[in-house]
Order: sequence, then C-alpha cells, then structure tokens
Amino acid sequence: MAAVNERQFIKNQEYLRQVTSLLPAISGIYTQYDVSYSSRPQGGSEKAQQSFAAIIEHTTTRKLPIAAAVANRHCRRKGCDHRQDKCRKTYSSEKSIAASERSLLNEKLNNVRTAGLITLRSVTTDASTQLAKALREYKAEKNMNFSH
Repeated sequence: MAAVNERQFIKNQEYLRQVTSLLPAISGIYTQYDVSYSSRPQGGSEKAQQSFAAIIEHTTTRKLPIAAAVANRHCRRKGCDHRQDKCRKTYSSEKSIAASERSLLNEKLNNVRTAGLITLRSVTTDASTQLAKALREYKAEKNMNFSH
C-alpha cells in the first residue's frame, strides 16, 4: 500500500511540474505542512502513539498531497522483533512522538528534493517553534531557498 501512495505522490509532483512549466509566472510550489496525532501530546505524559504528517501543495486549486508519512510506535504482532517487512512499527519507542513532527518534516522534504520534480517556494506550518527551527536548519544544510 505504501508503494501505491508513493507512486501517487510522484504523479502529483509530475502534474505540478507540468503546471509550473505552462505558467512561467509560477516560480515554485507553495506548500503547507502539518502533523496530526492519535492523541494530542501534552507535557508530562504522552498518550499519543501515532502521528500523521503531510505536505500539501497550495499552488493549484486541487490541493494535492505531495508527501506524507506515518510515525507509529507500536506493533500489533506478538513476538515481533521489529525488523521484518510486515512490522507496523515505524518510529522508535525511545523517542517522543512529538519529535516525529521534526523528523517526518526532514524525511518528506528530502523525498521531494531527491525526486527533483518540483521546487518549493514556501512551506507554511503552524506556530510550532520546533518546525521553524527545523526548517531554518534544513534550508541551511541543503542550501535551499524557500520561505517559511
């Protein structure tokens, strides 16, 4: 199922590349990034065990997803060593699920960058200071130029 989703994200990026090539006034793709949790993370305790992060384009009226990921701290299989292909655990139990916001952002921006189909013009996020810092560091590390 994940392979099907990844192929669709690539198709969406190809569509956006085609749109930007037809409209020379568009010099990059406007995007929005956000994360949702199974339970809202709160200081002192962490009920959330899963998070879902997506990058959605806001250049066209279609609002297509161009990248998405799920961080899951649990596996439902008993006796799973978490190294098998069928394991559903995608995020370390030792890490805070709130930190997945930053790691999934880096992972998905890398996916978009390495696909090389589109150029990001801006990434809009919520008011998370964690994301602002993560975007500044990512831009500096990868020598990219997009606004936040």
